[in-house]
Amino acid sequence: MKMYIKIVGMIVGASVAQPAWSAGSCSNILGKWTNELQSIMTITSVDAATGRIDGTYSSPSGTAGETFNLIGWLNTTAPDPKKDVVPVLTFSVRWTPYGSATAWTGTCREIAGKTVIKTVWHLARPKADFPFEHVLVGADVFTAAP
Repeated sequence: MKMYIKIVGMIVGASVAQPAWSAGSCSNILGKWTNELQSIMTITSVDAATGRIDGTYSSPSGTAGETFNLIGWLNTTAPDPKKDVVPVLTFSVRWTPYGSATAWTGTCREIAGKTVIKTVWHLARPKADFPFEHVLVGADVFTAAP
């Protein structure tokens, strides 16, 4: 139980005392994160009481590189020595001029000395050549930007 309080304390301290552009970690997800397509997710705040995430997202894939608002949720639980326990998060972006929206859901963990957020995503779009093309599914791995 002491470890859980420490993690929550780090998130509270991070969202209040740390600069928004500090290096990301699973105990402090604030900052810039990039994926394999060089999209940039910037998490600017995490509400310690509710877990609400706010930030921005910019992608060179399928857009002109504009920056869009990002909203989401972070959740943690008490450590359990019998289980693999990681922070979980979900976030979404509304691609306003394109009429589509994407939602990502995943986990944060340290892998080989790097902090990564592994996600699966669903992109819903209003225009498609065929009915089965309205919702696309994929995966992204985000790493803390240097």
